Amino acid sequence: QYYSHMHCLQMIQSQEARRGHKYARVVFSRWDLWWISPHPSLSLLDANHTWLPFLPHDFGLSDRHALMPREHADVYFGSFEMLTSGLAVLLVEAGIQLGDTHKRAAVSVEGWLRIRLESYGITPHFFPNTAFVACAGSNTQTGHSLSCGTGHIHKYPSEFRFAVRVAKCLAENCTCTSETSRVDNAGAHSDQQTELIWTPYTFSQSLACMQAEHDRWTRWMSKMTIAKLSAEARAALSEGHWAAAAEVVDTE
Repeated sequence: QYYSHMHCLQMIQSQEARRGHKYARVVFSRWDLWWISPHPSLSLLDANHTWLPFLPHDFGLSDRHALMPREHADVYFGSFEMLTSGLAVLLVEAGIQLGDTHKRAAVSVEGWLRIRLESYGITPHFFPNTAFVACAGSNTQTGHSLSCGTGHIHKYPSEFRFAVRVAKCLAENCTCTSETSRVDNAGAHSDQQTELIWTPYTFSQSLACMQAEHDRWTRWMSKMTIAKLSAEARAALSEGHWAAAAEVVDTE
């Protein structure tokens, strides 16, 4: 993946040299994404920021798709050089020292994206997720070779649910409901998708709805996680002693 990123950056640089000037913005996207509602208009996405789909990833950022100003592309596509030069190790160690990366945790591709963007002072902005990774035979749009089992058209259930929720939100002028609507595979085959149009209102409201939904999930997951801790760790947390609680968890 990162070797391909390097080649992508090299092709961008080659074209810029031939054209005599740099691109203003760069888009990266997985070829196996199934878009069930339109990508937000570029006019809604400030050209000075890197934009990523809003998806819940533990300590990381979605690496499925990105829209970025040209000056951020060298960082986004620069993983191969960072890894081979040893710079990646320094960036991860710096993250551990700052406390935003656990010293014993494996660094996922999503976590590595967060680390390198933060290291270069790039604060990502988010747009409502409108696509999901499709499985083999589910969509001629992708031609994906991945098989996800009978009756499934998506690789990641949570990603699929978020995409369908955004499509439904957009179709209903983005009025949040108190609970997540039930979605299934049929939800991805809406005849309305060509009629869906993003506006500043639906963009901000849809993102707010998804963030509220994610906050509910985070609170539930936090309660489940805390319930599994030892009495000593829970006591430290209840008294606000976060470092002490972490030390207890590390030794368990």
